[in-house]
Formats: sequence, C-alpha cells, structure tokens
Amino acid sequence: MKSYKGILKSVVLVTGCWLLVSGCLLPVAGYRLMAQKLPKNIYYSSDSSRLITGGKASKGFYDEAKLNSIYLEFSDPNYWDSLLVNHDKGLDIKANLKYQDKIYEGVGIRFKGMTSYMMTGDSKKKSFNISIDYTTDSLKLKGYKTLNLNNAAEDPSMIREVLYLNLIRDYVPAAKASFVKLFLNGEYWGIYSNIQQLNSEFLKEWFLSDNGSRWRAFNDANGPMGGPGGMMGGFPGGPMGMPRGGSDGGPFGQMDSTLRQKIDSMFRASGPMGPGRMNPEMRTQMDSLFKANGIEMGGPGGMGMPGMPGGRRMGENRDSMRGGPGGMDGLGGRGGMFGGGQSGLNYLGEDTATYQKSYTLKSSEQEEPWSDLVKTTQILNTIPPAQLEDSLSVYLDIDRTLWMLACEIVFVDDDGYVFKGGMDYYIYYEPESGRLVPLEYDGNSTFPERNPGWDPFMNEDNENYPLMNRILKVPSLRQRYLAHLRTIIQNSLNPERLNSRMEAYTSLIDSSLRADTKKLYSTSEFEEAIPQLKEFADSRKSYLMKNEEVNKTGVTIGAVTHQNKNGEGSVSVQVTISQTEELREMNLWYSTGVVGRFYKIPMFDKGRNGDSTAGDGIYGAMLPAFAKDTIMRYYIEAIAAGKAGTATYSPAGAEHEVYVVR
Repeated sequence: MKSYKGILKSVVLVTGCWLLVSGCLLPVAGYRLMAQKLPKNIYYSSDSSRLITGGKASKGFYDEAKLNSIYLEFSDPNYWDSLLVNHDKGLDIKANLKYQDKIYEGVGIRFKGMTSYMMTGDSKKKSFNISIDYTTDSLKLKGYKTLNLNNAAEDPSMIREVLYLNLIRDYVPAAKASFVKLFLNGEYWGIYSNIQQLNSEFLKEWFLSDNGSRWRAFNDANGPMGGPGGMMGGFPGGPMGMPRGGSDGGPFGQMDSTLRQKIDSMFRASGPMGPGRMNPEMRTQMDSLFKANGIEMGGPGGMGMPGMPGGRRMGENRDSMRGGPGGMDGLGGRGGMFGGGQSGLNYLGEDTATYQKSYTLKSSEQEEPWSDLVKTTQILNTIPPAQLEDSLSVYLDIDRTLWMLACEIVFVDDDGYVFKGGMDYYIYYEPESGRLVPLEYDGNSTFPERNPGWDPFMNEDNENYPLMNRILKVPSLRQRYLAHLRTIIQNSLNPERLNSRMEAYTSLIDSSLRADTKKLYSTSEFEEAIPQLKEFADSRKSYLMKNEEVNKTGVTIGAVTHQNKNGEGSVSVQVTISQTEELREMNLWYSTGVVGRFYKIPMFDKGRNGDSTAGDGIYGAMLPAFAKDTIMRYYIEAIAAGKAGTATYSPAGAEHEVYVVR
C-alpha cells in the first residue's frame, strides 16, 4: 500500500487484478476510500449520482459577485521609480497591504507581464504581482500567498479575462478570477482583474495532492518573451526579449541598453496601445531602428499571430521555432511562434537537459520529473495514430486535454496553446494517475471582436502543435473533441446565460471604472465594448456551427441507470436509446477511484446484463467486480452510424462529470 503526503482524501491503493469482460482483459484496481474529503473542485451532485470536477462558483477572496478593495502602502517615497527599475530584473519591493481591515506587513510588489507592460507606455496602469509571503514564509491572504492584479491592457471592456476563466472552470482546471479596486498610498488606482496564481494552492483545489510536477511552458531563465507580432498589428517578434538573471534573453536579448531605451521611448511616445494600434509610421520607425543596429525584423504577425519569442539565441534551431502561417490572413511568414516546436509537448529527444531549456519546472516532489515529461512527448509524437489513443492515455489525460483545446478554440484564446504552441499554458504531472494534465493559463486575449473566425481545427496540420496535429488525427479522439466543442458552444455561448453574466460584471464595476482616472481606455470605449462582446459571442457561435464537422447531431442518450446489489460485486448498467437505427455502437467507460484512466467495454441490446428483452432499445453492460468502499465512475458513449461516427456522451461533461457507484 502507498499513501500520499498532503492528500485531501484518505486513500488506500488496492492491489489490482484482471477480469475478462466481453472478450477484453480489463484491470480492476482502484482506490478504496476510507475517509471521504475531496478537493474543493471535486464534489458529488446533490443526489450523489454523479461525481463532478469544476463548475463551482468561487467564494471568498475570488468571489466574482463582489468588488473588494486592496490598499498598498509603500514607505519608499520613490516607490514608482523603484518598480520601474526592478521590472526587467524581476525584483520585488516591500509594502504593507490592507484587505478588509487586516494589515499584511512586508509583502513583495513588482510589475508583472511584458506585453501588458510595454503596451501601456507611460501609463501608470501597470499589472502587479504581490507576494504575500515575501518576508514571512507562512503569511497568506485568505489562504493565498501570491496575487495577480492585471490591467486588462488589451480589453476596453475590463471583463474578458474574468469572464473567460469563470466560464471554462465548468470544463477544465482554471484560475479563479474576480475584480478588485486598488489603492496605492491612499490614491485610487482603479479596477483590476484579480487572477489566481497557478501554484500549490491551485493544485490542492483541483487535484488529490500537490505532490506532482508542475511546469510552465517556456523557460523563464532564458528571458521574457518577445513582443507579440499580430496583437500590435504586425510588431516583429523578439525585441523585448531582454536578459534576466544573466541569461541570454531571446533573439534580441543581447541588445544594448541604448537600443532598449530607444524602443521604450517609441512605445511611450505612441501612448497606450490596444490591439492593432501600431500604425504604419511606427512600424517603419521600428524597422529603421532595428536595421540600423543590424537586426532584421520578423515578418508581420498578421491578425494576432505572435512574433518569435525571447529565450533562444539568433540562429539556434531557427527552423524548428517557426510558426505556421502568420495569423488568419497568412502574412506572418517567419514571425515564428512562442516556443513553437520546442515547448508545445514536442519530442526533443531523450536528453532531459534539452527540455530544461524549453520548460520551467516550478515545483516537484517526484524523483525524476523530467523523465515523465520526456516519455509523454515521445509517445505523443512518435506512436502511429492507430495505436496512439491506447498508448497515450497511460501518460496524458487526453480527455481533459481535449476540453482545454476546445475552450481555447471556442473563445479564440490567442494567448494559449492552440495559437502560440509553446507558451501561456502549464503542465501538471498527477502522481495519483501517473499522467500529465495541461492547464489553461492567461485569458486576457479572448473574445477578440476583430476575429470571430478561428477554424475549429486550427493548427491541426502544423507538427509544432502535437496536441492538435497528432491527437486530432485519431478519428475517435477527433469525435470526442467535437462532442466537447458542441457542449461548450451550447452551454457557454448561450446568449441568455452569457449576456446576463456580462451584464452582472459590468454593473458590478461600472461606477468604479468611471471613477478610474488611470484606466487605459475611455469610458465611451468601455460602453462600446460590451455590445461588441455580445456580438462576438453570436458571431462565434454562428461561425462554428457552419463548420460541416461541428454541425452534426449525434444519437440522443436517454435514461441511464445502474443496479448495485449489497454495495459489492458486479454492477449492471442500462441506457435507453430511441434512435437505434442511427446507432453504430454503444460503449460504457469506467474507472475505479476518484481519478485515473477510463477503460471501455461495449454495451449490447441482447436481453442480458439487465436488459430484459433483446431489441427493446435498452443497452446493458456489466461493470467489473469491485471491493466494498471502492468508488466506481462511469459514463456512456454513443457512436452514430455514418462515416463520421459522431459521438455523444452522458453525462455531456464526461470525463469531468461522470456517474458514480459507491
């Protein structure tokens, strides 16, 4: 038996056995639950029939329905200059923080971000990172040791990031998000997005422990990323990739301070810039400046296509870092991708040192964390498509991966995996299941009103994006992805639900935002932004549903029941199907324990397994025998007849929402 330190449920691992079911040799190992206490985001439905991960409204410090205030007091009269100087160094300065009448002394403050920092020019509306435990290791604010206050640099509505993160928490692990009012030395600094850090506190809210390995894609030690190409209307990749901690920072990381100052001055002279605000005149000035210093600009990024990141020296493996076409208009050329071909779960060989150049290991209690990453990338990138699903499911949580990709696609997240390929996502190795889980990070570039036309299979033909390029080549996984996409479209692009949420947010922050003298956008731009967001949601739904593969209707799954005698032994599962003539196959997916891989067994309408009469539209199957006090999770999959093999699931949220026998 093996116990896990810090686990939120008392668990004993039961020795496994194997059982022959419907001609398949299947494992029957599982978690036997002794004392039941789940992480915050794993819970039972009100009738205890389903086990659900995600979908809970945040309370406390990240309550999206409340607008609280944070007060920072700096003893240094020149604190602003110190923050400016420390930005590139990544160093904090001390301050005291007050929240709800409690004082937190000696917290660490620094500006955060690169694009959001540079785009704001001389504006004082910067994003802040706050380390509550800067001088006192045990100090936390409402259970959290790191705070992120974001300035919504690309968002006149101020609500996109909070909206996106709270929407996708229904489907995948994602940060909590709310709004706060910020005060610096008594002066009102305006409205900020309050975004949870993806650290150990986050892991313990979503997983059975935080004992696994946590990576951020892209190596922080190699310097900040370069400027995004398309987000600023064709800005070249790389010029902001400055050194940090003595490391070489990006293709232009070794530029001298004089050139850096000239670039900074040009940004400041142009004022705050939103999407597409770099005009041709400034583009020409930047081009001339770089050429005068012997630097060739990357190609324009097109509509939102980012430029080449910092983190690699000029000429190092340049071809492998190229992105695909430069955005939606295909103008990007060699603008490149952020870590594309390197930190996008690409296979880089067996040498773990190679991966350490492309990923930052944030935390781990595993003996050989890098080996877990290498093995997963090897399987993902080298196993033939026909064998990929079975092989990869041992090392990667495929279903959760597909939900994450679908979220990014639906909401057009050009700060995520499907667009950048190698940045702005995290990876967690879950020790209880032995699998990697990709984690969504950074949602401030979603809902772009300029571009509701992302293809649902974006970058599936680009081998630098193996989660798209490799996984979507497997027909069964492609259909699973499409089913998840339809669920998100139906639930989260529902105008009634979405519009009411937008209106609640804007009502919450409206008066405080109008009083914000440091805001990056005018009040009129704020007022115009909300209708544009609503229009985007309508346009996005319309665009996606015009896609031939998306706009398919699968078999409707009827009532699902199971019979469990005496809480031990085999359990029969039955499901009612009225469209039997449209059905190719029915499958029962099951797993023992709260987490872990699911296994598939077929369901039949042959008058057995609780199905009393053959051909009555009731399909049945027997779950493998399991010991008392063991949780058995399951869900139903219906595959429609026809070439596509359209998949539907019950519950529709499988695998983060499943039926449970206990």
